[in-house]
Amino acid sequence: MDLQLLMGPNLRCPRVGVGQRIDSTRELFRCFCFVPFSLFPSPFPRALFHKAVDVQKSLQLLYFRAMRDFDFLKDMHRAIIETNEKFRQMADFTNECIRQQRGVANEVELGAFSKFIITSLWHTQSECSSFTLPGVVERFFPRPEEAHMAIRKVLTKSWSIGEGDEEAEKIIKKVRINPKKYVMKWNDCGQSMSGKKICDNEIIDKLEKMTNLERNNFIIMEKLKPAKVKDGTVLQQFSGEAHQMKTKLASENEGGVWKGQSVCDSPLLV
Repeated sequence: MDLQLLMGPNLRCPRVGVGQRIDSTRELFRCFCFVPFSLFPSPFPRALFHKAVDVQKSLQLLYFRAMRDFDFLKDMHRAIIETNEKFRQMADFTNECIRQQRGVANEVELGAFSKFIITSLWHTQSECSSFTLPGVVERFFPRPEEAHMAIRKVLTKSWSIGEGDEEAEKIIKKVRINPKKYVMKWNDCGQSMSGKKICDNEIIDKLEKMTNLERNNFIIMEKLKPAKVKDGTVLQQFSGEAHQMKTKLASENEGGVWKGQSVCDSPLLV
């Protein structure tokens, strides 16, 4: 706890005081706070923990290879690029950079503000959903000895619901029957502070108000049901590892640390 308080990490804080929210983007970037963390570790199955750790290298390689395949990214986001101005501008800019053989990065004036435009295309919910389709993971892991089977075992089932998607009407029908089994996400959920998950009966209400074109900006994902546990009270062994774990209240649907609905946690392997 002392190390956390003294050395970080910190984040741009969306709240100042209890119940008071910063509406001004300018003021938001002036406000920092410590990342919330748990005082005690939470029990977590040892086998599942090592399964997640073992597949990380392969997952990172999958995203790295997908990031380098701009044709794949354009194909996966074709419907979104046609209907979403933000994604269309990113795709047009990247196309122009490639055409001029300048790469896919902004010219660096201040390194802290320079970023790869293409990263906004390869870290979307649509791309995550595409990895669950037959043959997509194998496209980036062509050799049989590579860990594509291990990746498939940890991918969460998700479906695109945009116009023209073959499975869209089937999954929407299932959602209407039992909305508590699913969650609806914005395509860029997790990249911006506006990406709010839609859960339970709110999914049905949202679908009723959307046009087929507007559905291109969303995906449906199978809702995970993690184990409900109480904080541990005894720290048997501590070691520094290159992983991050977060915990939220069982009653919360949202899980973002920066939103104040999750905290950084440490697993007590059992």
